[in-house]
Amino acid sequence: MSLPPLRFTRSARRRRRVAALVSLGITLPLAAAPLGAQAPAPDTTVTSGAGATDIFQAMQRATAAEKAGDVAAYRRAVDRMAELAPGHPAARFLAARARAMAGDRAGALAALETVTPLGAAIDLAADSAFRAMWGTPEFTQLSRAIAANAVPLVRSDTAFGLGDPDLIPESIAYDPLYSTFYAGSLGKNKIVRIAPSRAVTDFATLGAPGAGRVIGIKVDEKRRLLWAATLAFDSAAAAGRGGDRQRVALDVYDLASGRRVRRYEPRDHERVAHFFNDVALAPDGSAYVTDMENDAVLRVRPGRGGAPGDSLEPLPRPEGRFSYPNGLDVSPDGRRLYVAHVEGISVWDLFDKGPGRPIDYPASATTAGIDGLYACPRSLVVVQRVLRFDQITRLRLDASGRRVTGADALERRHPAYDGPTTGVVVRDALYYIPNSQVSRLGDNGAPLRPAERPQESVVLKLPIGERCR
Repeated sequence: MSLPPLRFTRSARRRRRVAALVSLGITLPLAAAPLGAQAPAPDTTVTSGAGATDIFQAMQRATAAEKAGDVAAYRRAVDRMAELAPGHPAARFLAARARAMAGDRAGALAALETVTPLGAAIDLAADSAFRAMWGTPEFTQLSRAIAANAVPLVRSDTAFGLGDPDLIPESIAYDPLYSTFYAGSLGKNKIVRIAPSRAVTDFATLGAPGAGRVIGIKVDEKRRLLWAATLAFDSAAAAGRGGDRQRVALDVYDLASGRRVRRYEPRDHERVAHFFNDVALAPDGSAYVTDMENDAVLRVRPGRGGAPGDSLEPLPRPEGRFSYPNGLDVSPDGRRLYVAHVEGISVWDLFDKGPGRPIDYPASATTAGIDGLYACPRSLVVVQRVLRFDQITRLRLDASGRRVTGADALERRHPAYDGPTTGVVVRDALYYIPNSQVSRLGDNGAPLRPAERPQESVVLKLPIGERCR
């Protein structure tokens, strides 16, 4: 049943300027949970926080330490988070808590000052870690500045609705030749087409609803192809870090017929867990996909006549820590590949055979917590989760494209937000999904959780201040 689309227009924004402060405590999520690549099982170790192997485990150990009242172990776990993901907003905020708990007021204030410009809105007066600082002039001033971040920033309008409330869309793509959008479904295991009239029809059905999911999709306008990262649940596949067993593929569809023309699959799925997440295309026809479970980026080179090549091949592993790679995109000139991961963003020079390198950024910005990522000539536009709130951020780049010089929040705390995921840039606007409702997904293909109030997902159109495509 098609439901009336939710409409969020500029005239409605003035009626929605109320937002509750977010109380984080120690349970704050690091980033939007990777679909099919959940954090490891809980680790209740208290005394060995310094030995955590990833930021999720370090946070779990910090949680256990706080529950046990072990301030020293909590500090060790938080320091380990900072080692594993320097500059991550969660590490910055928990460092402030750890210092406040240890009586280091100056250190706590300094750490909180780095969180404020990111847009975090935290009710510090409700967090007992800062009890000893309550009422002091410096802390009160900082608390007010952080509280001011709670006001929603809404600049988009509704572009169209997607109809079926059980679609659970994770990604969208655009074909400029026919002004047509496509959306991949997590709930119905299919790809739908959205015509200029906004009629929604099936483009390709991958299997029965619940048997698999469509993750990232991209349209190759020149070659008239659609690339899709997909998965099918398979009990014979190796278990991922979150316990899911699934076979993944990078599928290629003919735009005219909806027929699948190529499929790329890892050959070791019974021994090694994989999770193909997002897809990017280069001007020469190369396709790139992030393998979140394997902490890798894979490429399909163009073959004869520009058609898709024969196999997947890994890119050289980037320098530094690189875990849970997620959104990625190729710069408009085809020179650079940007990949978001837990620790930040890494960039490859595609005209060089060397490894990727982390991009630098100022303390007033963060490159962590990114899902969708879109490269423009002078910036990166990202769908980002920062300290338990979601926003669209424009990361300004220097002339080399390898350093972030500043960050601008384009939209945050939109009233439609319910699991914002990814989108597509069309000329000077980002079309993105604000309410994917991914929280309704079950594990290993279990039925969707019922919606409290069934509603269709919508696509918002957000001006980004730069012509990108």
